Amino acid sequence: MRDLGTLPGDSASLALGINDGGEVVGASLDANFNPRAVVWDNGAPRDLNSLQANSALNLLLAVSVNSSGQIVGLAFDSSDNQAHGFLATPCDRNHAGTGGCRE
Repeated sequence: MRDLGTLPGDSASLALGINDGGEVVGASLDANFNPRAVVWDNGAPRDLNSLQANSALNLLLAVSVNSSGQIVGLAFDSSDNQAHGFLATPCDRNHAGTGGCRE
């Protein structure tokens, strides 16, 4: 067992998925148990909400990650006040060739 840590200011975290490459996803929770979807990158948690631009989605839980680094989870859409599933595709040098990324 390993303590993964939390996002700054949060009090708890939980891991929900891990892939063969060791990428871990889950959530970080504040003192009121409000979740933020997280990926642990080199041992440090990163808020997935900070990696998206111009979106009405608030990413709550990262549930699973595949071998390409694609993450699925649960989000809340402020434009229609409903929960939705999301698929996040990483487009960085560590995930070259992942589907949906522009070269």
